[in-house]
Amino acid sequence: MANDNPAMAKNPEAPLLGKGMLLALFATVVILRIPNVLLQGRFFGEEGSYFFAYAWHMEWWEALFHPLGGYINVIASGGTLLARQLVGWGVIPLEAAPWVTSLIALAFQMLPAVLIITARDAWLAPRLAKPAALALIAAAPMAHEVWLHSLHSQFHLTLCVALALACKVPESRRGRALYLAILALAPLCGPAAIVFLPFFGLKALIERTRGRWAQVFALGIGAAVQMLVFYYPVMVRGHSFDPAMLSALLLVRQAVLPLAGPFAAKDAGFAIFQQLPTGGVGLTVVLASVLLFGALIVFALRHWRQPAAWLVIPGLLLACVSYFGAIATPAAMLLPLVGERYSFVPNVLVGLSLIALASTTRGLGSRLFSALVAIEVVVAVAFFSGPKAEMTEGPKWADEVAKWRADPTYKLEGWPSGWTVNLAPGSPRCPEVAGPADPEYCDGHWEEREKRSIAGMAQ
Repeated sequence: MANDNPAMAKNPEAPLLGKGMLLALFATVVILRIPNVLLQGRFFGEEGSYFFAYAWHMEWWEALFHPLGGYINVIASGGTLLARQLVGWGVIPLEAAPWVTSLIALAFQMLPAVLIITARDAWLAPRLAKPAALALIAAAPMAHEVWLHSLHSQFHLTLCVALALACKVPESRRGRALYLAILALAPLCGPAAIVFLPFFGLKALIERTRGRWAQVFALGIGAAVQMLVFYYPVMVRGHSFDPAMLSALLLVRQAVLPLAGPFAAKDAGFAIFQQLPTGGVGLTVVLASVLLFGALIVFALRHWRQPAAWLVIPGLLLACVSYFGAIATPAAMLLPLVGERYSFVPNVLVGLSLIALASTTRGLGSRLFSALVAIEVVVAVAFFSGPKAEMTEGPKWADEVAKWRADPTYKLEGWPSGWTVNLAPGSPRCPEVAGPADPEYCDGHWEEREKRSIAGMAQ
């Protein structure tokens, strides 16, 4: 077929150049959201306190295949192990170790943008659809907890899994291979991606194509390895199923937060929180949540073969599953400052479903969904930098290493405040049976820390 665009005919590399520039812009925005990560170097939470310290003290195979919090996370364990090995081999100094995991995290954080930019689906064809989708990802409100560290790369991979479900199977062999690699890896970094497996199976039954069944197989293999080999129950997870509370959480986190911003969501959540001791979650809140999301689901199902349904329904289900298994009390989760990571993927998927609806509907419906997308983008940009300073600031890693070199028993400070990295020489190995008196980098200590954290939320 002849190229109808004379400019493209003269320069066939123009589309590729445009995609590269859009991807570079996305990477720049991601880095600028928390510039201190690369300027100062940091390990985030368990990434340093447990994964890097565990790799420092244990054998490499123990570190790579060690599950924490109930599941294996091979990006976190593999990334920190690589950083530790490069230090041990003398390739890089200890001062540079956090940049290894940050750059790995940046690479995985770029993957959703790669899938969107290279997708040829009709719902992403409108001129502003892809830029809006990238903006909703790069500037998602209250998402600093999942930014530029290997510990939470799992959530960006989960987003990739959702995009693979909503988009067509790539035509190129390279594209199909990339999708399959993502689908196989994602469940090995966390259980969130496994939520999408039944939807892949359903879509494969509908489409009956070899490419979609290959995706089911890849995701299924990764899920089976995670669940049968590594997964184990953790008592500190909430596992609280209260339909009224779930409806309140969805309303605050998946509606108020993306459409009005974190401060409005905090006020809404706190208002509901104050009513819990006397009357629980009010009927008005439950009805508002059911009507809002019910209407969105019904509208998406009117065109159930279109991508909107494959984005919003799995996205809301993931939110419910995440809130059910969160390491936090349900009441505390009403405040969007708590457990930011649990809202990131569902919020992006709901936003993407609005883009899909705006692209595939006509008339008033298209204008309504376009307006909602515009509001979400404006809100995301407005709250691009905050408001949680503890996620964006912290000690410079090189300064902490200098203190450790002067005193090898010193515990290096990570981000956020309160997380330390024990690299003391001669520290004991982790026992086979976890206990509260274990070293800081062992499972027993982690569970005790989380128990104390949850107990503090209940007060």
